[in-house]
This record gives sequence, C-alpha cells and structure tokens, in this order.
Amino acid sequence: MRGISLLGSLAVAALMLFLAPAAHALQAEVGSKKTLADGVTQQITYKVPLDKVTSGQNRIRFKSVNNATGKPLVDGWITSFDANLVYSDGEPKAGQVPSSAIVMFHHGVFLSGGSPFFATGEEKTAMRMPDGYGYHYRASDSWILNEMIHNLQTKALNLTATYTISFIPDSAPEAASIKIAKPIWMDVQIGHIYPVFDVLRDSGGADGEFSYPQDVKSGYPKGLNTWTAKQDGVLLNTTGHVHTGGLSTVLSMTRPGAKYTGPTCDEPADHTAEYAALTATIDGSSATTEKIRASLKTKAIKKLKKSMKRKKMKRLRKSMKPRKFKKWKRKQKKRLKRLKKVNSAKYKKIKRVNESKRTAIGDRTQLEEKAAAEKKTYDDCTAKTPTVDGNRVRLFESTAHYFEPAGPVSWDMAMVSTKDDWRVQVKKNDMLDLQAVYETKIGSWYESMGINVVFWSPDEENGRNP
Repeated sequence: MRGISLLGSLAVAALMLFLAPAAHALQAEVGSKKTLADGVTQQITYKVPLDKVTSGQNRIRFKSVNNATGKPLVDGWITSFDANLVYSDGEPKAGQVPSSAIVMFHHGVFLSGGSPFFATGEEKTAMRMPDGYGYHYRASDSWILNEMIHNLQTKALNLTATYTISFIPDSAPEAASIKIAKPIWMDVQIGHIYPVFDVLRDSGGADGEFSYPQDVKSGYPKGLNTWTAKQDGVLLNTTGHVHTGGLSTVLSMTRPGAKYTGPTCDEPADHTAEYAALTATIDGSSATTEKIRASLKTKAIKKLKKSMKRKKMKRLRKSMKPRKFKKWKRKQKKRLKRLKKVNSAKYKKIKRVNESKRTAIGDRTQLEEKAAAEKKTYDDCTAKTPTVDGNRVRLFESTAHYFEPAGPVSWDMAMVSTKDDWRVQVKKNDMLDLQAVYETKIGSWYESMGINVVFWSPDEENGRNP
C-alpha cells in the first residue's frame, strides 16, 4: 500500500515527548542489508529488542535510536519505511508477528529532532514514497522511538520492533534528482496534549455515525483540526488512523475565494413511494389470496361426494322409497353443482389476483433495476466529481477495513491509502482539515482518535487541481 500509517495514539507520542523522562539508547542490530535490482537502493532491516512487556501493560515508552546499528551511517533519502512487531529471539515463536488478540501494537512513532516522520501500529500500513521522492535523512539526526504496546496475556512477553527502510545515499548520482517529501501531521485535535475523544452509542443520529469534530455541539475550539499552507506545494500521499469503532478519516481542503465550476451529478430519483405502493399491492394480493382460499367450499364438496359414493347410494336406495330417493339424488347433484360453481368463481378470482401480483412483482423488479442503474450512474459521476461545499472540497476518505466478521469491534483492521497518482496541488493559504467518523449503533468508543500524516513536496506546481 502507498501512504503513511497513523496508527494508535500517534499524536500522544509526538506531544508527550517533551514531558517524558530522558530516553535511553536502544541496543539495535542490523538484521539484514541488501542492494535492490536498481543497483542503488539499499534495503536495510533493523531489529530493536524492547524492554519486557508486562501483563496488562499500557505504558508509553521513549528510547533513543542513535547508534550505528539503528539507522544509516551516511546522509541520504528514505523512500520507504515498514515497521512491525515480532516475538524476540529465544521465544517459542521467535520472528512471528503476534496476533492482535494477544498483543496490540498501539503505536510505534519515530521522531527526528522532536518531530514525527513515521508511525505505525496494529494496522501495519507502510510508508511508500512515490517514484522520485524521498524523506531526507542526515546521519546526525537524533531519532527517538516512542512505543506503546498492550499485552493482553497473563504473562510477560519479550518482543522486538523491526523496521525495514529503502535508502539511497546522498553519494549516489541518482540522489541528485530526488525531490524532498515532508510530513504534515493532521489530527482532529492538533497540538492537544492527549488528543482523544469519546463517541457514545446512539450519539450519531439516524445514520448511526458520528463525525468528530463536525457533530460536536459545543466546547470544540475552532481550527483545532486544521493546517494552513505557508507556501505552494503538492500533497503526495496519506493514510488514516482510527481506533476500534472507527469507520474512516476524511481529509478536506478550503481555498479562500475558490468555488466549484465543473459538472455536477444529478441525485438519483426517489422511488420510495412507488416502491411502497407496489409492495403494498404484492402484500395485499397475498392476503386476498389467502382469504379466498380459506373460503373455498372444497371440504363441503368432498363431504358431498363422499355421501354420493356407489355403496352408500345402494344402501339409501334400499332404505328409501324410489320417488324419495330420486328426489334426494337430484337435490344432492344440484347442491354439488352449485358448490363447484362457487369454487370455480373463487379460483378465477384467485387467478386474477395472482396475475395482478405477478405484474406488481415484475414492476417492482424493474423499479429495483432502474434504481440500481440510477445509483450506479450517480456513483460513477461522483467518483469523478469533487465533493464540494462552498470553497471546501473533500480530498480523500481513508476507510477502515475490518477483518473481524462482526465488524468494527476489533483492532484487526487495515486503512485505505491514497493511490499513486493522487498528487493534489495546494496553494499558499489553503487550509487542510480532518474529520474522524465512528459508528454509534454497536457501542460506545472511549479515547478514540482520528489522525492522518500527509506527505507533501513544497514549492511544486504540477499537482492536480482539487
């Protein structure tokens, strides 16, 4: 996946750094190193054994990564960064990634000079720079790893953080053409010391969703979820981060004085009343058919036919006078004929009702197909047309994909990243803002988050007009 993972309490890591005790150095080691097929890019994997993770641990820990075995020895460009969490050497499952039901990798944030440049967590999204771009690294940079791991078992665990980078040294001729990519930290509470919020069940209205901070009634400081560009540039990629219960993050941009002048999409027609009328006809036909069938004289006809069987007729003929018997026989035949005539009329009525029902079913099926076609036309249109409200346009929605069959009730999830060709042009004074969307039908979600790290290339002018 392209993009940056913003996993776990990442803003906590960045902002609590200045309140944390002095970080001690990690005893990292180089797990592997190789040169890729281009003959230039080095792929380096580092292994960082962590302090023992005790049962129920919920601590945020800071450690420096300044020794030669934790990061490159020379200046250069990082074009990808992929981190994970595995069992340490000596453990029964050494090298394996623990299940999210055993260990929750809340976050691992790498900071350089006090500013975060990469973050990962249980979602395990990796940073992949577009071709020709890179995060510039200096060997003199002071790195800090901030990690928060939840041990859900009753015994302590020995775990190792691993991270693999793609690295092009400054000394390589190819480095001269690489364009710089810088991170923009987007949060629904930028600058807050502990940027979390609670989402209560049934607080989201009829749609069952709560957008933070859009749906906050009061008490939210204006502009806390915004970043304003001080120069022109191109947004390169991004990925969202939410906690359990989260559905997506939505990144938008406001441009002073701008307005949308392109094509618009016609909303699909509302077929609710027509569909309801056809459904009522179908249901009414079924009820009418049941009522008619219940009134059929079938039992009476069977009983009458049974009384007119040959054996019974012989016994009656012997016990009755001939004239009386003939009279009785004519009466029974007339009654049978009358009952059959009544049933025949009712069967004809059932046939008419069923024909009406089949017509209504066919009409409803056609209506469903028509509505689906209209929705597809609308969806196809909106996929190509910006979502605009005045001078504010939606740039990207990073949706959560839950692997848990029960839905958004687990940490076992992944977030959607931008495509390789996303490239959004921003102008000086453009303002980015972030919303986090959570579901509210299943339960309440406490200490929730909404974060995006957006990488951009300042001073570029070849992005797409948002």
